Amino acid sequence: MTQTVPRIEKRKLIISGNSVVLTVPKDWLIENELKAGDNVLMIANGDLTFSKIDQEKIENLRKRLIEK
Repeated sequence: MTQTVPRIEKRKLIISGNSVVLTVPKDWLIENELKAGDNVLMIANGDLTFSKIDQEKIENLRKRLIEK
């Protein structure tokens, strides 16, 4: 069985106008089948996680939040 090793990197937050930007490595985008302009889901609950998002994932998340 192949085990995926998590990517651990230090990144800087960059101020751009009234927003803050977090850059990610281009190869990370390719590995996760993302491209510039795609939407990602960010969950901040003590840890910060990002994942590829689509309408199905949004609906499943809404259902889980409503059930709590």
